Amino acid sequence: MMEEFELIGWPEIQFYMELEGFRENSTLVDPNTNIGIDSSTYLVSKSWLESLINK
Repeated sequence: MMEEFELIGWPEIQFYMELEGFRENSTLVDPNTNIGIDSSTYLVSKSWLESLINK
């Protein structure tokens, strides 16, 4: 099963960066202005994000 991810950019990503599990559940995306991806944009696991809500 392929995991789903959410794109989160700057400055919103700052909220998640210090949380336990961020490094294991996210990856920095290379900027690509042709498709609207700015620098400091991350792919973040949706299941990890949902686990934060359920704590």
